[in-house]
Amino acid sequence: MELGETNQSFSENSENLKTFSVFNQLNNFPFTYAFDKQLLINSYKILKYSPLNSGKALLNGEVELGVIPVTTFAATKESWRIIPHISISSKGTFKSTKLFFKKGLKDIHTIAIDDRADSEAVLLKILMSEKYNLTPDYVEMKPQLNAMLKKADAALLIGEEALHEQEVNKSSFDLGEEWFDLTGLPMVFAFWAGRQMTVQIEDVKNIINAFNLGYKNLESVAKEFARNSDFSWALYHDYLTQNVSYKFTEDEHAGLTEFYNYAFYYGLIEYVPDILFFEL
Repeated sequence: MELGETNQSFSENSENLKTFSVFNQLNNFPFTYAFDKQLLINSYKILKYSPLNSGKALLNGEVELGVIPVTTFAATKESWRIIPHISISSKGTFKSTKLFFKKGLKDIHTIAIDDRADSEAVLLKILMSEKYNLTPDYVEMKPQLNAMLKKADAALLIGEEALHEQEVNKSSFDLGEEWFDLTGLPMVFAFWAGRQMTVQIEDVKNIINAFNLGYKNLESVAKEFARNSDFSWALYHDYLTQNVSYKFTEDEHAGLTEFYNYAFYYGLIEYVPDILFFEL
């Protein structure tokens, strides 16, 4: 394919750099690999946030460009633009967005939601209502499965916590798989977006070039990530190569449109945004 929150900058004079944000999750590491390894000349300050806070950073004008949940894109009437060809998506099993439960689906009356989630939480509510005709109560909690399942009948986990827990906890379903079963379309969870007035074509091309280098080095990305983990790098490599789709084609466009329509119908977003892209 060609194409804890920490702050990271790549210049001694970071005050004059453009500021971007990404998720501090494994599936975003291919976006920053080339910058981390200085494979490209970089003039950006890159901040690593949770998905929720990366979206807030762009909304609040703290960054010029960022990886944001698709729900953040629908949280404003501003005419933002999306970097073309790239997304964080799935076409079926995604593995890093999972609902864990103690009994059966019919026994779910309360769900604890990972407090870092954004588009994942909206997707869950759509699936509960549209596919299972369930209207449970929701409560946000820190991503600690045991504590979540003590308080609620089910728990939504995202990121590596979901990956790790499914290795030992099989009572779960995958939200990417459930969405594909419902619609037959990919689920777009996040993408690069920003304000047209503050983002140059050069910035867009640099992000695409950086991703292409990262995508070519997924094995290195997985091995580096595993250095601070008790799990094998093969788990992460399998996830990056088999479950995450980094495409943004007509199929992803259709899936995103369907997601926005469902979310608006159920009152989970205020606007159905125009899906506009930066020109290359």
